[in-house]
Amino acid sequence: MADIPPAAEAVIELGEDGHPLAAPAAETAPAAAPDVVELGEDGEDGQGLPRQAARRADGSIALALRHPVVLRWRTAGTEAVREERIERLVLHRLTGADLRAVTAASEANRAVVAIARSARIPEGKFGAIFDRMDAADLDAAARVLEHFFGPGRKTGR
Repeated sequence: MADIPPAAEAVIELGEDGHPLAAPAAETAPAAAPDVVELGEDGEDGQGLPRQAARRADGSIALALRHPVVLRWRTAGTEAVREERIERLVLHRLTGADLRAVTAASEANRAVVAIARSARIPEGKFGAIFDRMDAADLDAAARVLEHFFGPGRKTGR
């Protein structure tokens, strides 16, 4: 899987406006603490992220799949069949090059290309994953991508 775990997990405390609070200099998060997102009663974090999404220290969002996908594949010219269980996607902000690839794709494939580029999984491989994903997980991935298009952090307070 194209998922590279972060070097260190971190707890991010969000203010009422949904933006990260700066931690006091003397205060540090526990080394083994997972990313924490405070959720409202509706299961969202106040910014449209689904319940199973977790912010990571590098700005990406780990999305746990409610219905994991098992992908069986083999490399061309070999007989060995490999099996990979995809239980989560790590989605990153899209770049200009990613947006060019999305707009160049056929209308039917734009969602596949957008999620593949964000997850940093080759489009050919992700097409097979996409075809096996549950609709609820696809909707959650789309909501994470929409979140990336929202306003960024406030500056110049």
